[in-house]
Amino acid sequence: MTSHLDEPLLRGKDEEEEKLQDDEVFNDVEEQRLLPRCSTGGASFYSNGSASFWRSCLNLSNVISGIGMLSVPYALAQGGWLSLVLFAMVGAICFYSGKLVDRCMRADRSVRSYPDIGHLAFGAVGRTAIGVIMYTELYLVAISFLILEGDNLDKLLPGTTVELLGYQLHGKQLFVLLAAAVILPTTWLKDLSMLAYVSAVGLVASMALTASLVWAGVAEKGFRMDGTSLFNLSGLPSTLSLYFVCFAGHGIFPSVYASMRTKRDFPKNGFRTGGGNLLNLSGLPSALSLYFVCFAGHGVFPTVYTSMKRSRDFPKVLLISSVLCSLNYTLTAVLGYMIYGDDVHAQVTLNLPTGKLYTRIAILMTLITPLAKYALVIQPITTVIEEKLKRSATTMPMPGNNGLGRVFTSTIIVITMVALACTLPFFGYLMSLIGSSLNVTVAVLFPCLCYLKIYMHRGIHRLEVAAIIGILLFGVCAAVIGTYTSLHQIIGTF
Repeated sequence: MTSHLDEPLLRGKDEEEEKLQDDEVFNDVEEQRLLPRCSTGGASFYSNGSASFWRSCLNLSNVISGIGMLSVPYALAQGGWLSLVLFAMVGAICFYSGKLVDRCMRADRSVRSYPDIGHLAFGAVGRTAIGVIMYTELYLVAISFLILEGDNLDKLLPGTTVELLGYQLHGKQLFVLLAAAVILPTTWLKDLSMLAYVSAVGLVASMALTASLVWAGVAEKGFRMDGTSLFNLSGLPSTLSLYFVCFAGHGIFPSVYASMRTKRDFPKNGFRTGGGNLLNLSGLPSALSLYFVCFAGHGVFPTVYTSMKRSRDFPKVLLISSVLCSLNYTLTAVLGYMIYGDDVHAQVTLNLPTGKLYTRIAILMTLITPLAKYALVIQPITTVIEEKLKRSATTMPMPGNNGLGRVFTSTIIVITMVALACTLPFFGYLMSLIGSSLNVTVAVLFPCLCYLKIYMHRGIHRLEVAAIIGILLFGVCAAVIGTYTSLHQIIGTF
């Protein structure tokens, strides 16, 4: 017989246990100093969603480990071997900012999303600013998924042409449409616990991609050091931006947090990272931007948080997910750079020779990753649109007031993304732009600013304030330099 909190037989025991767990959280010295005890409501603060601990681990790992993995070898080639120091720094910064998202989520029980954090800190202006930037970031990331699908399917099946309604579809555009048709049903799911199974497939696909690179290195190219740079200064902004994409996901942190059974466990996480150019100063801006791509996912963190049964476990979920993804990122970056050197493409799968078995495996695994992650990325967008439609239903019948609302909104969103994906061919530059401008803002700047505003009156330690200010300065510099470099590269292609 399964026990639930609402069953009378065990209610007293569960309530006592829950009370002890709450007291343990707030009796901790740091939590007592930083986190105010909420006085609203009678519902449990830590039981909001239906996703279990391990399902949340799968969802969050799927959020962090995404298409940034395809770009880390390119980012390493842009910045040189010493840019791995930046990779580790970006991972640590994004990890810490994820902990700040957790603390902000626990500051008030009404906080359910990233824009809610902005409203708690800065009022309506904060909600609007964070919402616009976060939803733009997630929207562009979802578009990059479709571009990725189109590019890799075109490489896997070159010359494919299909006639539809009198029009001939071929190449990238054809495969973007096919990918969207496959992805669309996953966007109709609202329960993140159901998406955990899809996320598990995505994680297996990421690991299989890394294994395919090992296979390619052993069977064909070998592992070489000649012709690669140890450090490339000019490539650092792009590298840093992509590194931020790897670890950014803070906009979805509140959703993950709210879905957890034990929210206090959210902060217990960390990242670790493992001749060529030692340093390439000219490539550092691009490398830095791409590194941010690797760790960017904060916009989805609140979604995963709110989906958890015990959101106090979110720190543990974040720890497990971050360690696994960081190891996979590092291995992929080193392998890709050692095999292909400075010739590595923005999508490392495009370097693989056609016709080889490991190439087919790598591309198939690459195609699975966006399929598994797409629904998680656009869920915050569809959710906010659904809420607006439901509010409008009081005066005008709208499709958002029933079960078809999600189908309607998700379908419209995907259609607009398909149209843009067919006209934006610059995958690497798009990733760098997202990492430098949007990921840095969502994953670094917003969490730090909101945390300072919410908790400054509680007496934050001076060392922590100094550290946050240092992170803010670093983030601003990375955003400005990376954005300029990315836009310059995109404009130069016309």
